[in-house]
Amino acid sequence: MLSIKSLLLALVPFVLSVHVNAGGNREEAFIGYSERSLECQDRLDHCRDRARHDGCLTDPYNMRTFCPISCVVSKCMSTGTLKVRHSGFATEEDTHNFAQRFAERINTKRGQDKNTILSHFRKRNFYDVPLTLSSLGIGTYLGDTDARTDDAVAAAVIHSVMNGWNVIDTASNYRWGRAETSIGAALASLLAGTVTGDFLQESEYSQDITRSMLFISTKAGFTDESLVRKLVQARKLGPSDVSGGHTLDPEYIIASVEASLERLNLKTVDLLYLHNPAEMQLKRLGWPAFRDKLKKAFIALESLREAGSIRSYGLATWDCFRVPPTDPGHVSLEEVVALAKEISKNKISGFSAVQLPVSATMPEAWLQPWQKVRGETVSLMRAAELLGVAVFTSGPLGEGELLKQMTSRLDPVVQLRAETTTAQKLLQLARSTPGGAMTSALVGHKTREFVESNTQLTLHEPLTEADFRQAMQQVKAILDRATPDTADSGNASQ
Repeated sequence: MLSIKSLLLALVPFVLSVHVNAGGNREEAFIGYSERSLECQDRLDHCRDRARHDGCLTDPYNMRTFCPISCVVSKCMSTGTLKVRHSGFATEEDTHNFAQRFAERINTKRGQDKNTILSHFRKRNFYDVPLTLSSLGIGTYLGDTDARTDDAVAAAVIHSVMNGWNVIDTASNYRWGRAETSIGAALASLLAGTVTGDFLQESEYSQDITRSMLFISTKAGFTDESLVRKLVQARKLGPSDVSGGHTLDPEYIIASVEASLERLNLKTVDLLYLHNPAEMQLKRLGWPAFRDKLKKAFIALESLREAGSIRSYGLATWDCFRVPPTDPGHVSLEEVVALAKEISKNKISGFSAVQLPVSATMPEAWLQPWQKVRGETVSLMRAAELLGVAVFTSGPLGEGELLKQMTSRLDPVVQLRAETTTAQKLLQLARSTPGGAMTSALVGHKTREFVESNTQLTLHEPLTEADFRQAMQQVKAILDRATPDTADSGNASQ
C-alpha cells in the first residue's frame, strides 16, 4: 500500500506539469509566489532521488531549502494543492512501536544499547490508555512571525521526530497561529498514514511515521481578535466574555479548537490545554466564580471529546501550581480533578495533564509541599501521581536566560558530565525531574545547531532520582554564586 508521503512524491511531476502547461513558464506556475520564484525550485542534484530515499526527513534543513519541490514544501504549491487533514491520534500500540523502532535503528546504526535508548521513553496513562512518550518534547513558543521562522520550526519538528521525540506541543496564540501552521507543514512531510496497521510490515514503508505514533497538544484561551469579532457578530460571544485578551467562554474554546485543527491539518489533537486560565482570571474573579467558568469550559471540552476533536484536556499554567496555598493565585489540583470527575458523571474523565515550568531555577513542582491530596500535604509532582494526572514541564532553558547565566558553570556537576553543552545539561535536569507523573520536558528549538545538539540527549539515560537531587544541590550552590552579567549566545527556548 502506498503511503501518503510516497503518493505526494509520485504526484509532484504531474502537479508541476499542470502548473507549467497552464502558465507556459515556471514563474507563472507559482502565481502569488513571484517573490519566491528563486526559492521554489530544486537546486541540488538528484533531489528527487534523495527525496525518494527519505532525504526530506533525515536532512530537513538542507533538503527543504534546496529541494523544496521534491520535498513538497507547502509554500511552493499553489493554494489548496495537496491539502490533507490527517486522521487518528496517539495509540498504545504505535507509540510503543515508535520507541522500539527508534531503539532498533540506533542500535543497528551506532551499536548503542537498546535499553539506554528506551530509557528516554515513559509510559503514561491518558484516558485509561498507556502511551509511550519521549522524555523530551518539542515546544514552539518563541520566534518571529515570518516565513524564515516558519521553515525553521517545520524543519526542527521533522528532525526532532526523526531523532526519537514523539511529543509536540504548541498553542493557538504562539507566533499568532503560525506555530501551528508550521507543525502542520512538518506533519505533511512526516506522516505516511494513520496507523502502522495500514502497511504491510515487510514492505518498504514499515518504518514510516504514522499519526498514531505522535502525541500532539495545543492550547486555547488567549484570544484572536478576528475570531472574537466573528463570534460577536454571530451573537455567540459577548464583549464581557473576554477580559485582557483571554476567555474561558465555551463558544470561543470550541471555535479556537477548530481553527487550531485547521492550521495543524489534523482531525484530532491528543491533548487540549486551557491556556493560563488561573493566571489570567482567578485573582480577578475569586475561586467560586472562577470555578464556575472552569466548569463550563470543561463541559465544552467534554463535548469536543465526544465529537472526536480532542482526546483529552488539561491546564497549561505558569504560577498557579508553583505558589503556596496562602497565595490568591494558588490552585488545588485535587479540586480541579474532582471538578472534571463531577462533569464526566462516573465515566473516565477527560482531564489528563497539566503543564508548568520546571527548571534549575524553578524547582517548586517537585520541591515544595504546596498541594493536598486526601489530607496529605505533598508536592505538585506527587499530587499529580496520586491523582493520575500526567505532568509536562516547560521553560527548561528559561527562554534562553539560563544559558546566559549558566554557561560553563555546570561543568563541575559530576552527574552532568556526560552532557557536552549547557543546554544539554539543563535539559537533562528538566527531564529527570523525579515522580511517576513526570512525562516530557518541552523545549523550543529552531536553529539547526541547537536542534541537532539537543536531540543528541536522546542517546543518554535520564538521571536517577538520587543523582538528580545531588546534582540540584550543586546547581543551587552555583546559582547562589552566579553573577548576572555572564554572557552566552542564546538558544531560543520554551
